[in-house]
Amino acid sequence: MKRGHGIVDHVLQAIQGCHAATGTTLVGIDGPGGAGKSVLAASIARKDSRISVVPIDDFFVPRDDRVGGRDAVLTPWKNMEVSRLLREVLQPLNAGNEGSYRRYDWGSDALAERRVVPADGTVLVEGVYALMPPLKDYYHLRVWIDCPRELRLARGLAIRLWFSRDTGRLLVIKPRRETCRHDEVSRWT
Repeated sequence: MKRGHGIVDHVLQAIQGCHAATGTTLVGIDGPGGAGKSVLAASIARKDSRISVVPIDDFFVPRDDRVGGRDAVLTPWKNMEVSRLLREVLQPLNAGNEGSYRRYDWGSDALAERRVVPADGTVLVEGVYALMPPLKDYYHLRVWIDCPRELRLARGLAIRLWFSRDTGRLLVIKPRRETCRHDEVSRWT
């Protein structure tokens, strides 16, 4: 068995051990960029159709409204709409109601289609800063995932993020599948 499959199964067992009074189990998955958060969340969701994934990246602030300079370095979460994530997803789910939000679209730099998050089953909120103080107490289970810095850097280079000089828009080219395997993850808690 590959090491990553053990991690997926281990997290699934931990989720099954959580008993949410509302019927919705909320799980936060955090770690540094390139650690495997999105791949882990997707792998877990593939195992059970009652598991939904809410990426933190869906809550970015449009480019013209972002903070820059020192604020962006010291408090990068200021470029995420944390209050919207709370108001539209975590608070309704915590109260036993479905969540609903419009995801941020990186290509158009605007909010896109509305996504509904069911109020039953499990919801995985994944991304850098998913376990930040305003969010962490909403989760029934918190997962931190990490791997060696060299591997995270290689994954980042494999994704090939470029800023276009003409538009300033972020272009993302999907990596080959073998560069983002969850079985390379070395540690989680």
